Amino acid sequence: MLRNQRDLKALFDEFSVFFDKNDFYCYVIFMMNKKTSMQLRQEQREWLQNVQNQINDKLGIDSFLVQPVQRLTRYPLLLQQFISEFYKSGISCKPVLASVCKLETRMRRLLEVVNQAEEVAAIDELAELNLPAQGYFRRATEFEAYHHRSRKKYTAKVFLFDRCLICTEVRKRRLAYRHHYAWPTLELQLNGSKSITVLLRGSGAASAASGAKEEYEFTAQEASAVTQWIRCARKIIEIERVEAAMRGKFSLPMDLVLGVGMAIWLIWNYLP
Repeated sequence: MLRNQRDLKALFDEFSVFFDKNDFYCYVIFMMNKKTSMQLRQEQREWLQNVQNQINDKLGIDSFLVQPVQRLTRYPLLLQQFISEFYKSGISCKPVLASVCKLETRMRRLLEVVNQAEEVAAIDELAELNLPAQGYFRRATEFEAYHHRSRKKYTAKVFLFDRCLICTEVRKRRLAYRHHYAWPTLELQLNGSKSITVLLRGSGAASAASGAKEEYEFTAQEASAVTQWIRCARKIIEIERVEAAMRGKFSLPMDLVLGVGMAIWLIWNYLP
């Protein structure tokens, strides 16, 4: 803020770079592990209290852990206030306004994901899946789900990670784990504005058109929930395809490239 105090657009653009680098994902990790953190703090309450007394800390570790998340909720409010003041002042500067509006939208989306991340810890019987290996957590959405193989219908909470989709059944205050699928094995089909069919690639009762069989039918109460979910899922699938294509290509290590470049420079400048 000090570096860009005379250039508001540069300030907001630099703030957006933090999103591009996923620097704010630490808040998501914190919320996913909040339940475990609270249990650990409770188990070590006496030891933590002794340390707090030794360093004369009046707030304690709970405040230290909660304050960053509380600060995150203030960012969208600050940006909204800036936008409001911008309009009231009558200043016409579209580039600055466009930058701050874009940043405010990204901040609100981040806050939504951070709040949803706390529900990951509520999933029962998830030990068989290594969550840290599934990449970034992107979204959780509630649907009315119909599972074709078991012919069961229930309220589901569907979690999207970079590497997989996790489907759970909502049971009061807990979530019962049902299935997870790697993205390369899935196909998505939009049915109208409120329904999505998830197809699983495989043999057997596969559809003639795509070679995939129906696995789940997800239905939302509002079309906007489906729109956001399908947009996020397709973005994840596209990124997975690009990464898979890149893994199949040969690339030279950067150290080797720099070494060859330095050798050529030395030969050119010092050898007759």
